[in-house]
Amino acid sequence: MKIHDVMDNVYCIDTMVNGEKEVVASFILDFEKVAIVETGPRCVAKSILDALNEIGIKREKVRYIALTHIHLDHGGGAGTLIKELPNAVILVHPRGVKHIIDPAKLWTASQSVLGDLAEIYQPPEPVPASRVFGVDDMQKISLGNDDLVAIHTPGHASHHIVFHLRNLNMLFTGDHAGIYRNGWIAPTTPPPFYFEETLKSFEKLKSLKPRNLGFTHFGFADNELERAEKKIIEWAKIAEDVIRNGGGVEDLHAKLYEIDKDFVNILKYYKHSKIIQEAFRVGLAGLIEAVRPKVI
Repeated sequence: MKIHDVMDNVYCIDTMVNGEKEVVASFILDFEKVAIVETGPRCVAKSILDALNEIGIKREKVRYIALTHIHLDHGGGAGTLIKELPNAVILVHPRGVKHIIDPAKLWTASQSVLGDLAEIYQPPEPVPASRVFGVDDMQKISLGNDDLVAIHTPGHASHHIVFHLRNLNMLFTGDHAGIYRNGWIAPTTPPPFYFEETLKSFEKLKSLKPRNLGFTHFGFADNELERAEKKIIEWAKIAEDVIRNGGGVEDLHAKLYEIDKDFVNILKYYKHSKIIQEAFRVGLAGLIEAVRPKVI
């Protein structure tokens, strides 16, 4: 674990999942009521606690664990962390509540999709129902000297939320805006991916004109929503062309590598990252699945 960056009382923590740098971030919001946005998987729960110690935040001060969605790399550590944070509750999309309380089905599905990567993440621990809250679209959560607003953003998943730190005008994008590093950006679109809903969600977010974004994969950025939206539209068109020509996931990967410099640079930057490579393997399959009905 290391504190990767700090911006206006918001700490970006590199959780170092599987020893991989700059792959999965957790954000600690050091306000009157402390919030943690994203926990990473269970295997890095101790890293979040170590970060709190390093910053100097007592565990009793943490009031919220906010999850953009329930995929293991974003919320798999919630059940482990909550046991160490006596005053905290978990905030999640209403669709995700039952899977945080009883993660058995989530774990089985994750094993099926992720294979041995799921074993690296480790199975999520259950959470008492009294400590899990489903948050409505545009629901405001007071942190005392700022507000965290939950914005339902279906697309990457039906249960996806982007959290808006209102006064600082910062968005925590989860997977909605994709993977970002060094100015490069690429979509993450695992099955089932909802393309039309993704575009509607972008419109909601762009209307906020955010000052900054916090990418779970990875770190702080300026407002890159327009680029992220344009990129997913471009990738969908390329996927449609691939399908028309009888191609599949490998063909889509090859075509994107041929024409998209961001995709090439991210793949090269993360060439040793099992997590990012797997994200694209699963993601391109999801994109093919999502656009196929438009072609056939």
